[in-house]
Amino acid sequence: MVHAHDSDRRGVDGRAAERQTFETGTNSQDTRGMEKALWYLLTATRGGANRARIIDALTERPMNANELADELDVGYKTIRHHMEQLEEHDVVESGDEDYAKLYFLTDRFDQYRDTFEDIVEQMDR
Repeated sequence: MVHAHDSDRRGVDGRAAERQTFETGTNSQDTRGMEKALWYLLTATRGGANRARIIDALTERPMNANELADELDVGYKTIRHHMEQLEEHDVVESGDEDYAKLYFLTDRFDQYRDTFEDIVEQMDR
């Protein structure tokens, strides 16, 4: 269901429209969209292993970028880059705070946790 105010949030690139589709759709196209996003984020780019580690860390509890950097022994700027990618693909969401905002796994991601686990298992081979 698209609400009138959703059109106000759409950017030139249509990411808000895609996100709206992800949030409301439960069809096979939506399933393929998240599965493709997870495969891309975890296997098609150099940062996939770190993104998988971030997701694992956030499974334990919400954390901010500094906490993730310390926990994973990765630079803060690297964490921020990965968080932007994960947010863009609706895997994580952040709180409203600008300073030390917490990151959470999305409900949508939780629906695809088995897919995530399958991908990670194949990465470890």
